[in-house]
Formats: sequence, structure tokens, C-alpha cells
Amino acid sequence: MINRCLLQSQRFASELLETVAAVVTVIDSEGRIVCFNRAAERVTGFTREEIVGQPVWEWVIPQRARQQVIQVFHSLMAGNFPSHHINPWLCKDGHEVVLEWSNSALLDSDGEVAYVVATGIDMTEIEQSRRELQIAAVAFETHEAIAIISPEARFLRVNGAFSRITGYLNSEVVGQSTSLLKSGQHDKQFYQQLWQSLLAQGSWSGEIWNRRKSGEIYPEYLRITAVRDLQGKLTHYVATFTDLSDIREAEEQLNYHSRFDEITNLPNQRFFLEKLHRQQGLLQRQHKRALLFYIHLLQFNELQVNIGRVEMENFLIEVAKLLHQLHSTPLESGYLGSGNFVLLAEIAPNHSIYHHAIRVVESLFEELQAGFGNSGEHFFPRATVGVTTLPQSRTLPEEILHQGWLAAESAWQISGANSFQLFSRDIQKAAYKSHQLDIALRYAVSRDELELYYQPQYNQQQQLIGAEALLRWHRDGEFVSPAEFIPLAEKSNLILDIGNWVLQRTVRDSVQLLHGCTLSSFKAISMNVSAMQLAQPDFVDQLQQQLNNYHLAPKWLKLELTETSMINDPMVVRQQLTQIRRLGVKIALDDFGTGYSSLAYLANMPIDQLKIDQSFVKEMNCTDTSRVIVNMIIQMARSMNMEVIAEGVESKEQLQLLQQMACYQFQGFYFAKPMPFDDLLQLVRVDAGVG
Repeated sequence: MINRCLLQSQRFASELLETVAAVVTVIDSEGRIVCFNRAAERVTGFTREEIVGQPVWEWVIPQRARQQVIQVFHSLMAGNFPSHHINPWLCKDGHEVVLEWSNSALLDSDGEVAYVVATGIDMTEIEQSRRELQIAAVAFETHEAIAIISPEARFLRVNGAFSRITGYLNSEVVGQSTSLLKSGQHDKQFYQQLWQSLLAQGSWSGEIWNRRKSGEIYPEYLRITAVRDLQGKLTHYVATFTDLSDIREAEEQLNYHSRFDEITNLPNQRFFLEKLHRQQGLLQRQHKRALLFYIHLLQFNELQVNIGRVEMENFLIEVAKLLHQLHSTPLESGYLGSGNFVLLAEIAPNHSIYHHAIRVVESLFEELQAGFGNSGEHFFPRATVGVTTLPQSRTLPEEILHQGWLAAESAWQISGANSFQLFSRDIQKAAYKSHQLDIALRYAVSRDELELYYQPQYNQQQQLIGAEALLRWHRDGEFVSPAEFIPLAEKSNLILDIGNWVLQRTVRDSVQLLHGCTLSSFKAISMNVSAMQLAQPDFVDQLQQQLNNYHLAPKWLKLELTETSMINDPMVVRQQLTQIRRLGVKIALDDFGTGYSSLAYLANMPIDQLKIDQSFVKEMNCTDTSRVIVNMIIQMARSMNMEVIAEGVESKEQLQLLQQMACYQFQGFYFAKPMPFDDLLQLVRVDAGVG
């Protein structure tokens, strides 16, 4: 009877274990599974045949949770029960479930824990929901503002970003109408269209201006979405928005910098042209006149190198301020970059164009000549100004600006620094001619239109001592003056190609000239080198290569440089000249007295010869000043152990006067005009008594 009752009791317990919805496992003292109910099979996918007898943590516990489960097991075996914990289980197909466990123990006859009975409830869906709620909570507190709004357009809840942007706390807006944020920047129709879109399409998005708690108006990008339940009933709206203030500020800064110069804060060229276009139309409608002043600061790059970036920026700012002082009512002003300013000023009805222009320009030059500089060292910038008139019918703003530039260029070519020129059609014609000349010059070398002429040089015994190579251009059968094409070549960098051609041809001609020459008085052939050519890092190498190619001894070549070519970067020039002298090539300073050289400057330069400019020689018979200057140059050269030669000698009187001042080398029409190379060859033979 007792055995039957016990058997029935065991069968009841077994059936109960199999019918309960909870996962039940029994684990022995070694951690092996001894019981695995039907619910456990359903949840994990393992059968009891597969799992019974296996260590629990090796089969159903993920690697990351095993240590925790082992610790709980040891705690239970030590008698610390009942206990509760949550841990994941690994299913047969590899996915995980989350179980919440209640653990108890079965004791043996000695009161020791023999088995752990673990009852688990599947919490996977609940845990997933909890995680989703956590994610939603984190998402709600994102950097983007979120507001939950009732169907009646009242706030139900807002997040932290909403409070940071608007200044309103959640407690301050809950229950309040969304009109709390209205900025007053949008009309009634705007909000009607917004709500109509929400009702018809279920959403609205766009830019809107709202008001912060502080009263500040700000732009935002707003998205509103209608939320409905399963029956389609509207439950609430979700509004998200981003503050566009920083973006708008950045756009405004970008827009400003695209229209204004960063240093002077004046309109840049693009924006000035827009303003010029508007002013042109306005002047035409009002029957008024105006002048455009194109102000070009000379030697801008050199000035920037000499005074430094900070001082240059301060100077540009001062010039920008000065523009507004030059005229009582300036219409527009601008900075085009590279030292070019523009000023548009209205002409008073009773003023002539010329008198109005000269008054403004003289004021500008007066200010420039007063000097600039805040660090104790003043500098005195120079400029040329081109002036053109407005309005001009059917003339584009770009053309008007170009007229000003052409006039400024013309002023420099005609009168030099601190001069101005009114634009005229003659200037435009000259510019067109110059442009055509520039194009033709680009083909002059390849078409063999360039030629070297040589002007002989003599000593006081009227013996031939050398010759200067002078560049000539034959275009369409006519000579083009070097005064016309050399400046063009320098502007377009063609001077480098032309300079290389002159160097190669001079060296070649020198070899031919010296072959069989028996003149003991002959010293060297000289050639002119431009500042740009001298500044090339490989110029000395090119010079050496040409000498080697034609086997010309360096002593037979002399390079002539102008003062202006030597003052731009004195240290670099000195290094180049020193290397040239080391080769054995002589150096002459051409047009001496017309530039800016000082005695101290000359003393530091490796120069062999000074050339007295022909302008002084020409005036010697007429002015005491020129005679004094010539005499000073001669004495200076002698004191510095330099040779001196006078160019432009055209009369016997000039020759005698120079000889009296102890100048014994000459060049000029009195002796010989520049001649083709073949004529020079013949001259050498005649002087040598050959042929």
C-alpha cells in the first residue's frame, strides 16, 4: 500500500513537471543536468536525451555568462538558497533566450545539498520590450528636439533638447498651446497650410521661425508626423526640429566672404560689379554723372615682402578708410585684390569731369606721400589712377572696370608713379594695339623675327673695345621699338624665353667675332639681363651651359643690369652676381643714376662697370645739374675701382667734356649706330687691318 502510494506520488510529480509552463531543470552536485522538462525542450530545442547528463554551463549557457552561472551554482551548493537571478540560455539553433530563475535545493540524508532545482520563466519578450523602452528613452533625449503634441495642439511632453533650444522646461509647456512658440514671422495662411498638410498627408516638414523663451527669434527645420491607433484614430503628433541658427550664421558668413574682402571689408570684384551695374541704371534714370577711380598701388608684391603681412593688412585697411575721405558722398568703393582699389563718386552738377577727378586724385596722392606705418618705420607707397565716366549706355560693368584699369596703365607708361589718366578711346586703341603686339611677340622667336644688333664701344684713343648686344624685332618688314615690346615681354613672362634666346645668340656671335680677331683693345661683348631672368634660380647654370656649349671664355662676356632689377631682392641678387663673377663673367650697372641706388648699396654689389645714362650725357651741355651728376658718377666709379662708360655720346663736345671729367670709355651715335652682326664683323676686320 505504501509503495503504491509512493509510486503514485512520483508519477504525479513527474506529470506535474511535464505539464507546467515553466522551464524546470534539476542539476546534481557535479553540475550535470539530471532532469529537463518538456517546457525546457520547447524553449531550447534540445531533447532530454541530448541534454541529460551534460554539464549545464557547457551546453546551454553562453560563454559570456558561464562564470556568473558557476558562481551562482557554487553559492547554492553552499546552502545559500532560495535565490533568484536572470541569465541567458543558448538554444540549439544558436539564438538566445532570457530566463528569470528561482532556485531551490534538494537535500540528502545528511542535510547536504544533493540537487539544485531551477525553475525558469521565459522573459525574452519582456526583456526585449524593456530594451526597446530604454532605446526609446535614449532616442527621446537625442540632440534633436522632440515634442509630443495632443490632437488639440497642446504639448504632452518634450525632451531635453527641446528645452535647450527653446528655453522652456517640460513642466512649463505641458498643457500649453503650441502657439506659445509662434514668432510672428508667418501669416495665418502659413499655419493653415501646415495643418491642412498634416490632416491630408499625415506629415509636414519645412523651415519655420519660432520664438525662444527669451524672446529671440530663431530658424528651425521642423518635421511633424500624425500618429494613429489601430482603428485609425488620431492619438497624438510627434514634432522634431533642429535649430538652424548656427547653420544660418555660417551661411551668412560664407555669403559675406563671397562678396566682401576679408581684410578691408570692402566689396570684392564680383560684388562691386553687381553694385556698379545697379548704380549705372540709377545714374541713367536720375540723369546724373559719376566717375570711377581705378587706384593701382605700385610694386605691391615688393612692398608686401618688405613690410610684412601684418603691416600690409593694416595699410590696406587704412587705404580703405581713406577712400571714404576722398569724396564727401562716395557711391561705392571696393577692393579687387593685389593692391587695386576702386571708388565710384558722383560728380556735382557744377563741376567739370577733369576738375572733379584731379581734386580726388590729388587728395589721394597727398595722403600716400604723407606715409604709412605704425612700427616706427614709415613707408611711402605710390600709385597710378585711371578714371572713367558713368553712365555709359550699352556698356557692361566689366568693360567700365577695364577702362579704369587701362587708364591707370596708361598713366604709368606716360607719367610714371603718382599720376592719373582719364580714359579715352585713344587709350583703348593703344591697348588693342598692345594686345595685338603681345600676341605677335609670342610667335616672334619661332618665326625668326628677332635679331641682335650691336653698338660698338670705344676708348679715348677711339679703339674698338667692345659692343653691346641690342634686341631688335622685325615685324612685317618694320622695326618695332624695344620701348614697346620689352615691357610687354616682361608683363607676360615672355622675357624669360626671349632672354634665353638673347643669351644663346650673344655667346654664339661672340665666338664667331673673336675667332681670328687680333684687336688687343677688344675686351668683351655685353648683353642686357632682365630682373626676372636674373631672379631665376637656374640662371647661373644656364649661363654656364651656354659658355660651355660654345667654348667661350667667360672673360669675353659682360652682363648689363639696371638698378631697378637689383633692388627688389638685394640678398638674392648679390648671391646671383657673386656666382656670375666666380665664373669670370663681368657685370655692368646700366642706366646708372636713374634708379634708387646708394653708395653703400653699390659697395656691397660685385659690379665691374657703371654706365652713365644717356639722359645725363644729353643734358651736359645744357644744364649744370647734369654735368655735376655725371662728374659724381665718374668719381664714384673711380673711388670704388669700377670702370665707367658713357652711353648716348652724340657730339664731339660731349666727348671732350667727358674726357675732361676722366671718363675714357664711350658708346653712342658719334662713334657708330647699332648695326647687324655681319657689319660688326666687318668693322672688327677693318679696325684690325684685315681685309
